[in-house]
Amino acid sequence: MGRGAPSQYRWWGTKGRKHTEPLVNVIDITGRVVGPVELIEPWNKWVKAILKLPIRRPVTIRPGRRFTDEHMATIYDRSESKGVKWLSCMMQAIGEVQSKRCASCDKNQGVFQQCIIVGGDLLQKCGNCE
Repeated sequence: MGRGAPSQYRWWGTKGRKHTEPLVNVIDITGRVVGPVELIEPWNKWVKAILKLPIRRPVTIRPGRRFTDEHMATIYDRSESKGVKWLSCMMQAIGEVQSKRCASCDKNQGVFQQCIIVGGDLLQKCGNCE
């Protein structure tokens, strides 16, 4: 699903959408698919907010960072109330690429290639900082 999807496509609540389709793929800098980000239940206000927004791009991992199947499996962990790993991936797929990178992204910290912010009251940090 995430590959080549038009930015206007809203994937939550769309009739006929197969829930087994990934929302978007995580890719490395060469474009190799690392794994899919799957649809999850809207279990908190942050996830609900993200699910209302269109996907714009695949999630790209920064060069030199390892991101494996084991890392992919941990993005669904709900051990904290926000679900930041899944949220961070989705923020990278739906937010606005920042022309001026935040301090952490400027130092190449974080797993993602770009500094991307969704904005609004709930999602003010970039995906790397979340």
